[in-house]
Amino acid sequence: THRCKKSVNCVTGGNAFISRSECISKCRAVDVCDAPRPAEICDSGQRTVWYYDKEKGDCIKDVNCHNRGNNFPSLKECQRVCVRRVAPILKPSKVCYTFPPTYGCGRLAERWVYNLDSKKCERMFVCPKSGNSFIRRSNCEYSCPSEAYCSYPKPFLDPACANYPPAKHTWYYNPETRECRLGAACHLARSNAFPTRERCSRICRSRDVCFEPPNPPLCPGKEKTVYIYDPMKKKCEKSQGCHFRGNNFPTAEECSKTCERYRTPEDCHHWPNRGPCYNFQFKWYFDPYHKNCFQFLYGGCNGGPNLFDSKEECLGVCVREYL
Repeated sequence: THRCKKSVNCVTGGNAFISRSECISKCRAVDVCDAPRPAEICDSGQRTVWYYDKEKGDCIKDVNCHNRGNNFPSLKECQRVCVRRVAPILKPSKVCYTFPPTYGCGRLAERWVYNLDSKKCERMFVCPKSGNSFIRRSNCEYSCPSEAYCSYPKPFLDPACANYPPAKHTWYYNPETRECRLGAACHLARSNAFPTRERCSRICRSRDVCFEPPNPPLCPGKEKTVYIYDPMKKKCEKSQGCHFRGNNFPTAEECSKTCERYRTPEDCHHWPNRGPCYNFQFKWYFDPYHKNCFQFLYGGCNGGPNLFDSKEECLGVCVREYL
């Protein structure tokens, strides 16, 4: 049933916990966070539940018939199982790439902030309600994984994993070969354990590989289709290779998400260009004179490099260049 149940019997061994929350945090598989939620007809009435929305990366309040699968009785339990263990794997939040303001909010507070330069969570005095601002260090590290998250040769396991069978299709990042490989770990793996190769690559694969020159395939008869990032053209291109290490990706999507999503401060020096098309939409550009980002109408195609989807992305890329 994927539920933690109360027992009045004397239960010993690995599957015995002093509280429901401890049982859920240890045993409820993270797989339930991706489980679909079909409409159901309740026999005994509906109840308030919380479910994990993987697109939003957060727990949402709803009503359902039970507390099984991707239905939790409280916000706290949903966050403990899904937000804490899944959110950083789905996508590092955009707030990780922005520096929180230190003025204009009245009173500063000491918070944990992800430092993009050191790639670590550090304590700083910032505006407390800004995005990249966490009360607890653990919240910061789960939202913005540090390099240490991917540095273990194999998945770093909780000791309680000894009491459970290994999960299938677990991917981990090998820092020596700089590739994501298939391994085995139980659902309690605390870091460097991912359900798919794409998620592993998105979190752990350093963008440094995007600038590696492609090597000619030296494996006659064993070549495979790979996608290589061309930093001059700023896009991924189809090619042939012997492996999926370095600047060789198995899919165009994985290559794009690893390399194309990164921007450089050089993009901020250009004037905003709306392009030749007329499919207008609001975008953001950086103004070097005012040292701030502003909206403008983008035509929907071509345009220039000083073009960002959000103010947070624009500031995260450009503002440090002018500090």
